[in-house]
Amino acid sequence: MTMSSDTSRALIICAIFAAYVLSGGLSVPSLDFNAIWMAGRSVASGQFDQIYPQTNGLFALQSPESWNAQLLEEGADGAIYPFIYPPLWAWIAQVLPKTTNLQTAVSVFLVVNTLALVGIAWLAWRIGDRTIPLWLHLAIVLAIFAFTSAGRQAIGNNQPQILLSLLVLIAIERTIARRAFVGGALMALAASIKGLPLLYAVLWLFQGQWRAVIAFAFVGSLLAAISVVTMGWPLHETFLSLLGDIRQTYLILWLNITFDGMIGNLFFSHTTIPSYLAVVGEYPLKVALAAPKPPAMAALSTGLALCAFAACAMVMRRNPDDPLVWPLVLILLSVSSPLAWNYHYLASFAFLPCLISRLGPKWGAICTATVTLPQLSVVAGFVQDQDGLLEPYRVVLLILMLIMAAAFALAIRRGPPQT
Repeated sequence: MTMSSDTSRALIICAIFAAYVLSGGLSVPSLDFNAIWMAGRSVASGQFDQIYPQTNGLFALQSPESWNAQLLEEGADGAIYPFIYPPLWAWIAQVLPKTTNLQTAVSVFLVVNTLALVGIAWLAWRIGDRTIPLWLHLAIVLAIFAFTSAGRQAIGNNQPQILLSLLVLIAIERTIARRAFVGGALMALAASIKGLPLLYAVLWLFQGQWRAVIAFAFVGSLLAAISVVTMGWPLHETFLSLLGDIRQTYLILWLNITFDGMIGNLFFSHTTIPSYLAVVGEYPLKVALAAPKPPAMAALSTGLALCAFAACAMVMRRNPDDPLVWPLVLILLSVSSPLAWNYHYLASFAFLPCLISRLGPKWGAICTATVTLPQLSVVAGFVQDQDGLLEPYRVVLLILMLIMAAAFALAIRRGPPQT
C-alpha cells in the first residue's frame, strides 16, 4: 500500500514544524509550566496553603513567595506566574516532582505540546469543509503557530492552553462524528482545566446534542467529586475566591486580548497598581498592571459576556450543522471573558484556511493575512521596543480578533461550498 502524495506532503510539513520547535526555534523559559510544577510540588510536600496566591481582592499575577527559593533550587529561569487551575490538577501534578526533575518534565511537555499543535491543525481541517488539501491546511496553520506571537508564547512557555484547545477540538469532532458520549466526556475533561468549555457544552443544547450534554454532566460531576474528595472543599473555596478576584480586576497587559483588557487600558490605566512579578535566574524584571473594577464596570463586563453568549446561542440554533460556528464561538466567548491571552485564540486560527473555500482564494487569503501579519513575532517584538506603540497595539489586537470573528460569521452566512 503506497502513501499518497498529499499524505507525504502533510507528514513532511509536520516533521519540519516539529524539528523547528524541538531544536529550540521557539525556546524561552517554560514560565507557565513552572506554575504547574510548583503546584504539584506544594501538594507533594503537604503545603496546601502554597498552591494559590494571596490576592487580597486584586489579581496581579502574583505567586506564593515560597516558590522563589524552590524554583531557584530547581534551576528555573524567568518570571514566576501563579497557578490558577482547579485543585484537581494540582493533585494530579504532584506526580511530576515525585517521578522526575523540572528540566526533564519541561522537555517531555514540550514534545507533547508540539504534537498537540499538529493535532489542533489536523482537527480543524477534519472539522471544517475539507475542500483544500490537508497538506496546504497544515502548512498555513503551522506557519501561523510558528511565526506569530500567539504561537510562540504558547509553545515557548509550555502553555496548558495548547492541550486544552486540543481536547476541545477532539470533543467537537467526536460529537460531529456522532460519538456524542466521547465528545461530552472530553469536553468535561477540558472544563475541569478551565471554565469556558462549560459554556461550549451548554451551547450544545442549541444544536440538539443532548447525549453530549448528558455525558458532559455525568463525567463533569464525577471529576468534581474526585477533586473535592482528594483536595478538600476549603481549597476549592480558595480557588473560587481567586476566580472572583480575577473577574473584579482589570489586568492590563498587551497579551490580554479582551474587552475587559481594552476598557482597563483605555479608561482605568490611571488607577492601576504596579505589581512586580517574582523572578529567578537571569531574566528581566516584569510588571503587571492591575486595576480594581468598579461595580458598574463589573456589571458591564457581565452584560458583554451575556450578549456574547446569546449571540453564540443564536448562531448555533440557526446553523446547527455548520462546523464554522465553532471558531466564531471560541472567539466571541474569549473576547468577552476577563482574561484571554493571545494564545487562547490558537484553535480559532487553525480554522483560518477554511475561509479560502468559503470566501474564495482572494478574500480568504486577505482575511488570513489581515489577522495574522500584525501578530507576527517580529512585529510584536518591534512594538514592545518602541515607546508609545504598545497601548494602541493592544487595541489593534482586539480589533483583529473581531475581524476574524466577522470573517467566520460571513463564511457561515455564505454556507459550505457546493460540491
